Amino acid sequence: MRFGKKLRNSVYQPWKDQYMDYAKLKSMLREDEDDPTWTEDDENKFCDETLNVQLEKVASFQASTFKALEDRATKAGEKLRDLAPEEGALKGDITTGRFKEIEEELDAITNETKELKKYSNINYTGFLKIVKKHDRKRGNHYKIRPMVQLRLSRRPFNSEQSYAPLLNKLSMMYYVVRQQLDETSEPTIASSDAQSQTQNGERYVAYKFWVHMDNLLEVRTFILRRLPVLVYSEQSSKGLDSQGDPTLNSLYFDNPEFSLYNQKVDRQIDTSSIRIRWAGQLKSDPELIFEQKTLHENGTSEEKKFTIKEKYVQPFIKGEYKMEKSVAKMERQGQSPTKIEEFKSAVESIQKCILESDLQPVLRANYTRTAFQKPQDDKVRISIDTHLAFIREDSIDPDRPCRAPENWHRLDIDNSGMEYPFQNINQGEISRFPYAVLEIKVKEDGPKKSPQWVEELMSTHLVHKTPRFSKFVHGVATLFEDNVNNLPFWLSEVETDIRKDPQAAFEEEEERKARKAEEELVVGSFLAASKPSSSYKPAVSSPLGKSYMQERLAAEERAGRRADFGKGKARDDTDNAGEESSARGGYGTLASVFPSFSLSRYAQARREKNVPLPPGVTKPTQLIKDSGPLQVEPKVWLANERTFLKWQHICFLMGAFAIVLANSAKDNGLALAMGITYLVVAIFASCWGFYMHRTRREMIVARSGKDFDNMIGPMIVSFALVIALILNFIFKHDKDRKSRRPSTAHSSSRKRPPRSHSAHSPHARSNRSTTSHVSPSPQPRPILTEWPPEGLERDGSLSQGKAMELIAAGVPVFKGVKHTIPHASNQFYNLYATCEGNGGAGSDRGDPFTAAFTADSFRLQSSEPAVYPWETLEQSSLAFCRGPRPGTVTLNHWVSLSGSPNPAIELREPGMKPRDVDLSTILERLIYLEGGFEEDYEDLMYQNLYKKLLKDPDRFTNPHKAMEKQIADLIIVLSRHEWIDFSRPENQVVAKFFANASYTDNGRYKIFFHQLLLSMELDFRIHSKHHAEWAKEKLLAQLPPCIAWDLALAQKWRKCMSIERFKTGSDPEQIKFRLFIKKSQVKALRRFARAMKWPNLAKVDEVLKERDPEAKRLEDRSSDAMSYFTGMILPGVTLPWLIMNTLIDCDDDVGANALAALTHMQPNSGFQYKGTTYWSNTSVVGKVLAPTCQEVGGWIGPVRPTPDLERIQIARVRQRRPKQFLTILDVTSMTERSDPLGPPPKEPAAGYPIGEYQLLLPDTEDMLDTVRIETLTLKPMSSTPPQIKDLGKPLTFDAAVQFAIDGQSWPLRLSYDVSFIYGYPCSRGPHPLFFDYVYKAVKVSEILKIRDWGGLNNRRGSSVGAGSGLGGATSSGAGNEEDEAERVLVIEAFGVADNEVLARAWCSHWGLSAIVADIEKTCMACAIREAYAACVNVAILIKGVNTNDDP
Repeated sequence: MRFGKKLRNSVYQPWKDQYMDYAKLKSMLREDEDDPTWTEDDENKFCDETLNVQLEKVASFQASTFKALEDRATKAGEKLRDLAPEEGALKGDITTGRFKEIEEELDAITNETKELKKYSNINYTGFLKIVKKHDRKRGNHYKIRPMVQLRLSRRPFNSEQSYAPLLNKLSMMYYVVRQQLDETSEPTIASSDAQSQTQNGERYVAYKFWVHMDNLLEVRTFILRRLPVLVYSEQSSKGLDSQGDPTLNSLYFDNPEFSLYNQKVDRQIDTSSIRIRWAGQLKSDPELIFEQKTLHENGTSEEKKFTIKEKYVQPFIKGEYKMEKSVAKMERQGQSPTKIEEFKSAVESIQKCILESDLQPVLRANYTRTAFQKPQDDKVRISIDTHLAFIREDSIDPDRPCRAPENWHRLDIDNSGMEYPFQNINQGEISRFPYAVLEIKVKEDGPKKSPQWVEELMSTHLVHKTPRFSKFVHGVATLFEDNVNNLPFWLSEVETDIRKDPQAAFEEEEERKARKAEEELVVGSFLAASKPSSSYKPAVSSPLGKSYMQERLAAEERAGRRADFGKGKARDDTDNAGEESSARGGYGTLASVFPSFSLSRYAQARREKNVPLPPGVTKPTQLIKDSGPLQVEPKVWLANERTFLKWQHICFLMGAFAIVLANSAKDNGLALAMGITYLVVAIFASCWGFYMHRTRREMIVARSGKDFDNMIGPMIVSFALVIALILNFIFKHDKDRKSRRPSTAHSSSRKRPPRSHSAHSPHARSNRSTTSHVSPSPQPRPILTEWPPEGLERDGSLSQGKAMELIAAGVPVFKGVKHTIPHASNQFYNLYATCEGNGGAGSDRGDPFTAAFTADSFRLQSSEPAVYPWETLEQSSLAFCRGPRPGTVTLNHWVSLSGSPNPAIELREPGMKPRDVDLSTILERLIYLEGGFEEDYEDLMYQNLYKKLLKDPDRFTNPHKAMEKQIADLIIVLSRHEWIDFSRPENQVVAKFFANASYTDNGRYKIFFHQLLLSMELDFRIHSKHHAEWAKEKLLAQLPPCIAWDLALAQKWRKCMSIERFKTGSDPEQIKFRLFIKKSQVKALRRFARAMKWPNLAKVDEVLKERDPEAKRLEDRSSDAMSYFTGMILPGVTLPWLIMNTLIDCDDDVGANALAALTHMQPNSGFQYKGTTYWSNTSVVGKVLAPTCQEVGGWIGPVRPTPDLERIQIARVRQRRPKQFLTILDVTSMTERSDPLGPPPKEPAAGYPIGEYQLLLPDTEDMLDTVRIETLTLKPMSSTPPQIKDLGKPLTFDAAVQFAIDGQSWPLRLSYDVSFIYGYPCSRGPHPLFFDYVYKAVKVSEILKIRDWGGLNNRRGSSVGAGSGLGGATSSGAGNEEDEAERVLVIEAFGVADNEVLARAWCSHWGLSAIVADIEKTCMACAIREAYAACVNVAILIKGVNTNDDP
């Protein structure tokens, strides 16, 4: 239908004379003439008729009619207010008829409002149609469409926002009336700002906005502070879109008459829109989704959708295919009948709509979507669509179709992988949207409102409301304007600037809130029992007001106008007044510093001399400004008073400072003189402030035009203070230089920084510490036996060099380090501790029992051993874990326990997928790679990877032959979730994936070899000679954990084993392996059995020799045995358990299932076997009893038996988490907190007082020999379920050790999983100890009397038996609580090993970790300092180290 006919059919008869005269405008164009002469006069007449006559007529009528409707609605509202109940009762006898009258009036207003909206819409479309005809027919020299669109935007008679307040008011009044008429229906007119939607049975309220590209970043950051970016777990796109925000495509359907479009624009009920949606490029085989959205009468929308393959789309559109295969597949999968029926209903509804309406693809919308949503929380869902482009996809014109009729999509776009901005598409076939589209969906949750921040975002100037905006409608309106006669209301706003002034937007929103509050007041008067009250309070100003840059630009613009002095005579008085006021008050201008150079009118007039007056003009006796009553704004008086108060504030501060300085001067003449000087300056400031207050007050009263600024006083005060400070520095420096001499006084103020605090500059500390502990003297000092040394007095002092030689030479310097974790947030980190400067006395690391037992640590970047703990793959590093003494750990391991090293790193689901490869192909490739890698043959390397294992998405355009691209593709594929994650402890017994037949049933057998092959391909390429060394190091340092462990698996496989032969099948034993290091592994296990004094040693040794050819091979006995003997041992905690389980599997005397549950997943375990117990070094029983036996390969044994276990039984020990831990500040301040010299002196020339140090010499000859271990008791937990006992599963016990001391029994419960840190060796000891390191030394037999230490149990007043020594500071009271919390208990456990066991058991009982120091290698002072460095409160001194030597 042509538009002229549509306009005539749409006329509302009461207003027939108010419509635009479309026929007249069309006749003025003389459209039927072939070659008319179109003159400028014709153009002026047409424009005048269109803009000044027709447009003004329509706009004026719409405005007046709308105003009348508003007045009618207001009167109806007043009637409702008169009928409102008061104090819970109705006013008089109100009948139902009066409410019905109001309802009829509301119906009349509503109907007329609808007609007015139709009137606005048809006239709006008519203006756009006629100017389009003009530009096409007469637009060679004159194009008026942009001008008309601008005029339409300024006269928004078709704007949706202009109707919104009236509709909302009518909706509220409808609701009130129907409530009084006992009708339960909701208001019939919904808000135009939001649209209700139903998805998956849940209702959402949707808001739509446009965002200018200048405001897009600010909007995104505003949202990101509240919602995270939604990471799609699975994306259909397989191109570059999978690396960032997905690119979405929507293909919309309609017929040549655009029926669906017209129904949607006219907002008819039960209208549908159909589209096909997919993500990314179509050639990447994405998931296609058919969707049908239906808009119902109550304003809600409903969606139906189903997935379809690309090859079935065209048959489905033609009606030849009805998704029978998908239905059959769902039935085979056993899905519920309800779900199948829903699927059939969706398919039937969509296909029926397509066939009955003769629909075809007509429009494509391509855009990039950024989604924001909290995981597992869909209350608020936000999406931002950018790079929005609309493309014609129709074949309406058979002569020039945009799409081939036999295809359902454009092949020129999809086959070539065309992307935004689609440069190769004809301009008439594409429309690029200039803004971003913001959509906010809030779940309807009863009376709950939207979150406050959502309301704030929707009310800011950053967004532009576009209710009911539709991509389908906009795309059709812009690309098919000749085919449609009804255009959306927002079309004119596209060409305008939607950016708003922040303050104006704020005021508009405040006005809207005020109207809303007034409407709610009316509703509340009917619904509440008492008088309604509104909670609305207007804000003072916009929270997003003008920015600093806006004000700065405005100021510069004003300054530029002032610079053009003399050229602006045409300015009006208002501008001049504003500029002069700014010039007088401009801070930093010439006039503000030198008033005599002011450029104000008063200053210029003052500088001018006698100016002759024109004839007839006389000088007035009274100026106009002085006439009339005095009127001064209050803010002028208040500003003057504030300035006076500021001066008095300066006076009080300086005066107080001067008085305090003078009072504390005593005999110091310099301090007294400076105090008097500051007092004089303070008095001057007070007098100046009072003088200027009086002067300015008189100027205000006199209405003087003089300048109010005066810089004399501020300049005098500033110069006086600067001169006073300079003189103070000069006099003090000169006095110190003359009176400088060594200080011998004992200064108790020079104290060591406490835990988690820093008392002095870390830079100064680190510089001195680095140089103070590295053999400062070429000749080593003699061993100290007394303090002070011979030739020095106790009240003397030491220079820094001498202090380094006598106190700090050979002491270990502890340094804490914090490392962040790649790809993780700041809450995840690793902590480490290093030591240096001990004169080469060794370290706190124990030597490995054998080279085979070093497999628990792995360095990915190099085959050399790790130098630092952060270089190993496993964290915490097991190469820097165990101490030389059984049951001890290193300081680094203790520190690493307080780290947070296990972030849950979410990897985005990659788009690239591996090929489905047969097991035989995988094994053949693995055998081939044993001979080397084809890195010198680029084409062969590409073929072997992409033709067998991966799919190259760019094989036709840009094949991935570069090494970097192949590495990236392998990393992406290995990041998929279906692979085995070897970083998880439960997956680190590798052999169970290729040696255990049970895993072949669920496909893990093939997956393991497939993953191994991909890992080896990646490892070969990373270490290829064509891959730059710097790139390799950078890549290995940034790899995600799962990829790094895959590389470790590949390197272990190449080193330890290979495939000898295989047969395809399900039995893993058909694959034969060649084991490279089996002999060394067997030898190490035999040594381990001898060291552990295995009860059945002879028989096990015979089995390990494998002399019986018919016996089962060692590696085939179990998965643990296969892992151990092949050497396929991943770094981590599994090695000790593989060793022990392999030894048990080789012992035929052990019951089949008695010790089968021994696993690294329960590290706090041990077992009893033939009168001997063995405990892991991670169990507290093993840690405590370790001094009485050996520690080999992570096991403590052989340990005394316990009567509470059977002959062969596993025991799991309940142990609580320790009470002590370290903070990040504790670790990073470790060097300062344990400095042997203490804090640096405040005056470097004063030196280090000798009296602040003491030499600690424990009595090692007085050994205690009355402590004996009686028994190890294990009590089953009372909460153990009976079914666990019946099934024979390992039980959990509470452990305790009972001691006999002087004939009396003392049981100690091993409650806490504490750590025992081996003391770092020192050289040239013993060393003096700084006085602020507080300690208490006791004999081991006295610790049982100490009930609490360090305040961990919130008790004070621990008692210590006689003979205990107290060292360090001895102050008492509340100020000593910090020293009490840090004080170190030194336990002298010299003598038999049972003494050390008693000390360790006492620590476990109370939850105190401890330093274990061998007094022959670590002096007492260094042990106490290390306790301060590690933030522990106990140090156990022993003599003689029980090393783990091979027996």
